[in-house]
Amino acid sequence: MLKKCFCVLTGLSCFALFSCKSTQDAFYIPVPAEASYNNKKISQEYYQIAQEYTELQKYDRAIVYYKLAMRDATLRTPAYFNLGKVYALSGDWENAKIVYRRLLKRDPDNVSLQVSLAYITAMQGDLNTASGVYKNLIEEHPDDCFILKNYLSVLIANKNFEQAEYYLSVLKTKFPQDTDISTYERELAKELQ
Repeated sequence: MLKKCFCVLTGLSCFALFSCKSTQDAFYIPVPAEASYNNKKISQEYYQIAQEYTELQKYDRAIVYYKLAMRDATLRTPAYFNLGKVYALSGDWENAKIVYRRLLKRDPDNVSLQVSLAYITAMQGDLNTASGVYKNLIEEHPDDCFILKNYLSVLIANKNFEQAEYYLSVLKTKFPQDTDISTYERELAKELQ
């Protein structure tokens, strides 16, 4: 009888071990946080793919992968920032503006976000609003050549030539070696004729 029980138990054990699942799967014990680790790794790969698509200027594909990367909380903010950047690069000003406004709510003192939002506003054709934002930025950051040149470009595009001449003289005084000075001079001279 004992021999018969032993044979039955051995047979059932073998059947359980070699049934539909592999031996490895039958005895698989999940490691704590393994799924979380795998999801994080997948999100990091999505982020890398999105960056590659951005470099290749395949913005529609980059948008998809940045959104997928945002599933991981640690990548959410950088992926969202880059999503806004890709929207802007693709000329989708409305979605870019939405992204940058949301980011600016979280970090209202971020000058880079403020400049980006002013640029997007100008690209949407709202030169008066963009001009006001740039004016405030240049008052807060008078030694920032990049902001000054963006403001100068908006002033010229908005046909505010008197202010443009003034800020061109500021550019020449503060940054006499800047290579864009001659371009602004030509552009302004052409507009004033």
